[in-house]
Amino acid sequence: MHRTFIMMSLLAAVMFAGRVYAAEDGPALARLRAQLPVPGRVLIDDEDPAALTASLPANDTSEIITDDSKTAPPSGKALRMHISKATDPVWAAQMLSGKSLAQVHKGDVILFSCWMRAPEAAAGTTGVTALRLQLDRAPWPAPVDDTANCGPEWKPVYKSGVADRDFAAGSLQVTMHIGQQHQVLDVADLVVVDLGPGMDVAKLPYNRVTWPGMEANAPWRAEAQKRIERFRMTDLAVSVTDAAGQPVPNAQVHVQEQRRAFGFGSFVDFGGATPALLANSPDGEKVRATFLRLFNRATCPIYWVDNWGWPNKKREYLGIAKWLHDHDYLVRGHVMIYPTFHFMPAEAEKLKDDPAKLQARILRQIDEIGQATLPYGFREYDVTNELRGCTDITKILGRDAVADWYAQARRAVPNAKMALNENTLLTSGGMTKANQDTYLDWYRLLKSHGQAPDVLGFQSHFSEGFTSPEMIWSILDRFAKETDAELQITEFDINTLDEDAQAGYTRDFMTACFAHPRITGFTMWGFWEGSHWIPKAAFYRKDWSIKPNGKVLEELLTKTWWTDTTVNTGPDGHATVKGFLGTYKVSVTAGGKTVVKDVPLERAGEPVSVGMKLE
Repeated sequence: MHRTFIMMSLLAAVMFAGRVYAAEDGPALARLRAQLPVPGRVLIDDEDPAALTASLPANDTSEIITDDSKTAPPSGKALRMHISKATDPVWAAQMLSGKSLAQVHKGDVILFSCWMRAPEAAAGTTGVTALRLQLDRAPWPAPVDDTANCGPEWKPVYKSGVADRDFAAGSLQVTMHIGQQHQVLDVADLVVVDLGPGMDVAKLPYNRVTWPGMEANAPWRAEAQKRIERFRMTDLAVSVTDAAGQPVPNAQVHVQEQRRAFGFGSFVDFGGATPALLANSPDGEKVRATFLRLFNRATCPIYWVDNWGWPNKKREYLGIAKWLHDHDYLVRGHVMIYPTFHFMPAEAEKLKDDPAKLQARILRQIDEIGQATLPYGFREYDVTNELRGCTDITKILGRDAVADWYAQARRAVPNAKMALNENTLLTSGGMTKANQDTYLDWYRLLKSHGQAPDVLGFQSHFSEGFTSPEMIWSILDRFAKETDAELQITEFDINTLDEDAQAGYTRDFMTACFAHPRITGFTMWGFWEGSHWIPKAAFYRKDWSIKPNGKVLEELLTKTWWTDTTVNTGPDGHATVKGFLGTYKVSVTAGGKTVVKDVPLERAGEPVSVGMKLE
């Protein structure tokens, strides 16, 4: 009797860290498991909102609410958090779950689920959070790292990830960073399960993604087309005469773009023994062919970090640089100094107690990279990036030290442009004002030292938080007004299982950016699943079959925004074509004769006239 009682007690509940978890699935866990190929092991089951902790700034509040409506989450209870204003950093306002109940093994697929709503979100706006299942201590590695948006109605949220290492029981917890904006956010039925290794994430539940302005007849689309014609195109007028100088009617005029002026490109490599671009293999051939067919811009890695960076990969990095130079690419070097010890060599961290030596070593590395890459004619360099979140170095050296990095880079490569790069500015539904303020503050500080960046880079790593095209324009307009720098999209990808939304937003985001007059370049952060930091964000699968977003990419770059057309001259021997800025081959044929001329279209809105004589 006594033994039976003990066994029944163990089955009825699992004690962990002073909290009781019922052995029987709660309503949220039961609902989730009904959608899964396998039940999985429960890591966190916080269906009772009392298990959640809100860590909020002073004057911000939280409370437990109940909801018994038909659309409510299964438990009918939620934690409501009131955020009065944006915080910097966004994790100054956050929600924490309980700790993980079981060990996680490297390679395990993890699924996070909760219900969310933003009850006070107005039309066209959303609640937003960055959510992480992360280690409870620095450097905070996270098997699940994503963002989520919600409107005023309840919605289930699903996010998945793969553990890149082992995690002990009790070492992981969910954190939701919610300081992006003034908002009221409700969170309910938080559950995390471990589905083991080898699970196909495509078989897991995921969120269908929507965004403001996605409608086919959304007004911004007509405005974007007007802007593209105004800022990216001009008229090419061709007049055809015969040997006697008389107009030739009905002559065939073929206007064929050879190289675009605007820079579309991709990051080149994500590691491995041999960079895919340089590999002597069928995949290497496809990578090179795709680059040559689609892109005229590229980002070459120059990371200063142990093992996968400079100097261990110096030979590979310079091999990439040479290939790009030999094929006449506009090249961006990324990144001279990634200002956190996590992305710097151990020798740098050993100098953390000697600021003068640390600064001297950084300046020497900038000079070494500059001198080594000088022969390859890089157009620009990210001298540094992510200064908002990467503060290891500036805490030691002070913010003014960064200006010396730019001065050193300009001495090493005087003909190149110097860039600053930052994340989370255009993403998260555009609710990033605090991040924008910090980025502009860095720009102004560097400018005050005579080292204003020539280029400001906008990383654009999207998850579920798609930003409306109008909001994209608004943010870019702010930087165009408050800085003198070129603006570039430097790292674009979309991390979602919703491939239809991935394709649709690729079209909308690229269109909105191409339509903005201050954007001078747009770079994908990889394109092939076989060499991509987020494989599901790629444009081509591992076997090179094209995804829906890849079809959009090819359509925009090879058809929609590319000029290759044939027209006939009128009775006066004239023909006019509106073309995208770039270099052209113009061929005229009539009466069995053909003449060809190279013609540049260099400035939007400034028509180019060319005379072609058939002799």
